[in-house]
Amino acid sequence: MHIESSDQGRLGNDLRRRVHYRRLVLRHTRDIILSLPINRCNSIDLNGRLGRTDGVACVASARLLGRPNDDGDQPIFPYFRGILAMAKSEKLLLETRLFSVVEHRYQTPDGRPLVRQTVQHPGAVTIVPMVDDDHVCLIRNYRIAVDETLIELPAGTLEPNEDPRKTAERELTEETGHVCRSIRGLTDFNMSPGIINERMFLYLATGLTPGPPAREPGEEIENLVVAWDEAMTMVADGRIKDAKSLVGLLYVDRFCR
Repeated sequence: MHIESSDQGRLGNDLRRRVHYRRLVLRHTRDIILSLPINRCNSIDLNGRLGRTDGVACVASARLLGRPNDDGDQPIFPYFRGILAMAKSEKLLLETRLFSVVEHRYQTPDGRPLVRQTVQHPGAVTIVPMVDDDHVCLIRNYRIAVDETLIELPAGTLEPNEDPRKTAERELTEETGHVCRSIRGLTDFNMSPGIINERMFLYLATGLTPGPPAREPGEEIENLVVAWDEAMTMVADGRIKDAKSLVGLLYVDRFCR
């Protein structure tokens, strides 16, 4: 195949440009990573996962080096999408039984340094328990964070490596006393992604058999069985203002009835 000299020149320039950008990316990535406190970091995972020691974590993205990551994302490098180097560090600020608070330091693609604090949470479930076709079992639950007793759906936090379905079955019985014959996963959603990574799994429970609850010490919970239409009225007039309960009830009303 014959290639005109002008085409040859353009191809040569493209190749030189690619080499130049690649050197720029690698140098910039190296400089950022070396600026982090990696002496306390036990791994730099080029697939995008974090290695942590003493609350510090570092990450370098494989996308910068021209190879896809585990999620199948293609490398940015061949497409020259802005400044390609990114590095992150994380510092553990607080750890409790249910969550931790982490400070993130990172650079945007245009090189601006940012610091953010987030709450890291293992995830949770919430359940819509249908006593029959026209009645739902809500709970009254005192919440110290808002110093109020809220009307909610039963819910609970995942144990480490626990299947959310098992969590839902357990929390339904612990909080309401009901055992369900059938439980169906409906959807999942983020509770407040601007500050917390909590992922909430929504379940619909039917075929309930009442029994004694097994509430934790300090939980101030009581069952509240209402007609479905009354639950929708409580959503509309603001008596139900808990976010997960609003999502769960409205989702079931829209897609499951």
